[in-house]
Amino acid sequence: MSLVAIGAPFAYPDFVPTFGSAHSTFTFDALNDLTSTVFKIPASGNIDNIHFRVVSVSSPVLTLSISVQTVTAAGLASGTNYKTHTTVTLANPTTGNKSANVAITGAVAGDEVCIVIKCTAYTSGSATIIYGFGSTTTALNYPYRTANTGAGEAVAALNGIAAFSAEYASAAFHPAVQSGGAMICAGRNTATVNNSGTTRRGNIIRPPMKCRASGIWASADTDGGCTFNLRLGSDGSQVTGAVVTPVTAVRAAQTLGTFFYPFDAGATAELTAGTDYYVDIEGTDATNSTITLIDNIPAVAHLDQLSGGQNCYGVTYAGSYVAANTTRYAIGLMIDQLDDGSGGGGLRLAGHGGLVA
Repeated sequence: MSLVAIGAPFAYPDFVPTFGSAHSTFTFDALNDLTSTVFKIPASGNIDNIHFRVVSVSSPVLTLSISVQTVTAAGLASGTNYKTHTTVTLANPTTGNKSANVAITGAVAGDEVCIVIKCTAYTSGSATIIYGFGSTTTALNYPYRTANTGAGEAVAALNGIAAFSAEYASAAFHPAVQSGGAMICAGRNTATVNNSGTTRRGNIIRPPMKCRASGIWASADTDGGCTFNLRLGSDGSQVTGAVVTPVTAVRAAQTLGTFFYPFDAGATAELTAGTDYYVDIEGTDATNSTITLIDNIPAVAHLDQLSGGQNCYGVTYAGSYVAANTTRYAIGLMIDQLDDGSGGGGLRLAGHGGLVA
């Protein structure tokens, strides 16, 4: 099997709209407040749970109902439950990840439905949930959002990726961008590195095939001295030449955004399938540099909704490595060559094969 050039490199794991900007929220503080996310069922089967995240509350004396409904011709929630399932209620919500056991039997791939969260009883206070990530410039045809804040329900542009998850009875989550069901229940944050304390933040990446990396991408603000690095294994050994040293003048002028960096001196690194590599930003002076991440992911299996799946998860270093397998940092590799699969019956992408941390 041989490596072959593919033209311009691509990002792996892929940069997703989740990293593009802060998450967007919806506040329930009146009767009949409603937000819904319209999407297409990504795979046939039984859906057990809908996951979402409450990020703040203010002494709520209110009840939320969670259901999956059919969609009207106008693209709005119909008020009619999809298939036969349970409408779940959540009284006086607290902050944190929530799981609503809707127990849908016989969901059909491609059906247009919407996750609806509605305030069905209200006395006082408020509760705020995350409904999406990214900007309207990264929004997808599906999913999209509808909302009612007192003037009646209307279609509203969804910011990037919807912040909900549909869990199947097999405890599976589906990478559903192509089918219009792209969702991840999590929160977006930033974290810092410098040359003391936590000096490195990044991801453990296990490529599913032999390939070659020519650089690193990251959503970062490099105010401090820093490097971007590709390392082999938890001993932190630098892959020869696989380092990015940002140009000082450019680095200092950057604000938080997504940047694509070739390795210094045109270096490349050949990667072995199934091997753990550590990709990180490392602080080299006392000034903080910042990197974006998504965290508060309810469980490892939710990573399967993102490029790289369970083969890509967070790691930090403060004297030793600590894996964070419900976190994903906004950093990855630029891949410029792939295994051509010669002699092996063609190219085959391996499954995640479990998580090693």
